[in-house]
Amino acid sequence: MRMLPLVFVLACAGAEPEDTGPTAPPLTDLPTSTCGTLEYEWVPLDHMGELVEWERLPDLDMEAGLLRGVLDLAGFPADALPITYDVVMYRVRYRTQDRGRTVETTGLVSFPDAEGTFPTVAWLHGTTGFSDQCAPSGLGVEGAAGNLLLSSLGAVVASPDYLGMNGWGEPSDMLHPYVVGEPTALASLDAIRAAWELAELEAGNTEVVADRKTVLFGPSEGGGAALWSERYAPWYLPEADIVGAVASVPPTNVAGLVKHGAAEFGDTTRGLSAVLATYQDWYGIDAPLTEVYTDADPAFFASSVVDALEASCNPGSLFDGVTSTDQVYSDALRTAAAAEDWDALGEWGCAIRANTLVHAPIPRISDTPVLYVIAGADELVYHETNREDVPRLCEAGYRLEVLECEGADHVAGARDSLPEQWQWALDRLADVPFEAPCELPTPEVCTP
Repeated sequence: MRMLPLVFVLACAGAEPEDTGPTAPPLTDLPTSTCGTLEYEWVPLDHMGELVEWERLPDLDMEAGLLRGVLDLAGFPADALPITYDVVMYRVRYRTQDRGRTVETTGLVSFPDAEGTFPTVAWLHGTTGFSDQCAPSGLGVEGAAGNLLLSSLGAVVASPDYLGMNGWGEPSDMLHPYVVGEPTALASLDAIRAAWELAELEAGNTEVVADRKTVLFGPSEGGGAALWSERYAPWYLPEADIVGAVASVPPTNVAGLVKHGAAEFGDTTRGLSAVLATYQDWYGIDAPLTEVYTDADPAFFASSVVDALEASCNPGSLFDGVTSTDQVYSDALRTAAAAEDWDALGEWGCAIRANTLVHAPIPRISDTPVLYVIAGADELVYHETNREDVPRLCEAGYRLEVLECEGADHVAGARDSLPEQWQWALDRLADVPFEAPCELPTPEVCTP
């Protein structure tokens, strides 16, 4: 394990001024405190993304041949992706910010075990839980799978655990703010900074140079993280040349998901059960959970949901005996959601709208191409909410190429389209002109 000095000398007296890249619009132009009772100001970017410590994880290094074998055993044909490089793995602690304070968070960084310059990919993981025990950097090979795959394809990979999920070292002091755009984006963008710094510090060992050409890449919660990171990047990480964002089965339409999950009991209801509880924590909503959850038998959601999220990475036992949405959500929430009257829910409704991408409180000033993958039979991030969002995002100025995997469930849609996702990313990195129509396509069968 290595500890970093606080200050590095970056230039000699009398040297020519270094080109620090594009000038960012003032961070203070971004709003804070959009919902809830907390008020805060942005922390300056001087030390954001700065490594606090890092550690080699040789037990998680993997040879390309072994990775091909693992994929074959898992039923994913290894020849569907150009797996080329052995992979070197690290875990990192780095600085980011949360509601006006500097905090430390954790993640994984991986490199191809080769000499050369490689693009940067931010691998933004899907839901693994809501507390430290659920952080991918503490879950061994399972948590490192995205890093292993993408670095084997030829990328420097930065993978944040997200706030509220510290995988090693000092624990976090909060629940993971689930499907909350701001903290997820900041931790993700600062993870990229940490990966670049680690590549420079470990250059003698890895012989890798991290190119600033960057792709944001994620499934499910991570697909949303990719799009929120793209939204914040012009202000928060202007030194990155973000050439594309791959968002597969992303929860971009939180309002639509709440409406569906509150009306029809199913996977969306279960998946959204954590959202409002973590909204209360992150936004500082000064109202009892009984405003949005029921406390009726058998689940007693309002009384038990926070404890369940803290205790388990998969709190499925919350739903023992639950068969309808009125056993999960309050009458007030179900009525407001059905009418899409988010104002009736006060601060809860504000948070739901603020984390619905087309209603984001921050303007979009970038023009990044996006690959938007829909799973045609997705019952978790309900497929109709993704379809509804495509014309809205197009109207809001997004440049989307949309791929709908016909008949695929949530996992299969993200997994089986990986070859198309990676080729799309390679095209963006190679500056292939992006000319896709921003519209819903004819669904197609996605087969790796």
